[in-house]
Amino acid sequence: VPTNLPQHSIELVGRETLFSRIGSWLQGESQIATLLGPGGIGKTAAARSFGGSCSLQSLELPGGIWFSDLGSASLTSLAMAKVARDIGLRLPGTVDAESMGRAIHARGPMLLILDNLETVPGPLGKVLEEWARAAPGLRLLTTSRVRLDLAGEQCIEVPPLTLDASTILL
Repeated sequence: VPTNLPQHSIELVGRETLFSRIGSWLQGESQIATLLGPGGIGKTAAARSFGGSCSLQSLELPGGIWFSDLGSASLTSLAMAKVARDIGLRLPGTVDAESMGRAIHARGPMLLILDNLETVPGPLGKVLEEWARAAPGLRLLTTSRVRLDLAGEQCIEVPPLTLDASTILL
């Protein structure tokens, strides 16, 4: 499976239930899931670890498993260009949501992990919905401190670690 994630899976302590919920989403009908929680709770680590573990399994994702950190993208156009670079899309001229959605669809089913979506203003949500419409095999796993309010979005709260899991880490 093509990916830009490390080929080894990082085992996260105390996140089994969270991974189960993400796995159920991936096998379900919804194309968009958002890992929700405050800064530092572990959304990024969970998303990366889940994506890494997917690349070790024989999932039907011939389009790949890709990670893109949008924390520094202050405009929708910059976020789209960053995602295109991160997944290796070569699009001529100005990138628009529709043509990028078609290019993603041409790659086949894929898991696209988008990190720090709370930093990109609202119009990116419309772009993600367009990509989902254009590429039915696309699964978008996003992380955010706030709900994105996207059509069909499934929100998954990332809870703090339990005391038992925290003690194992020490």
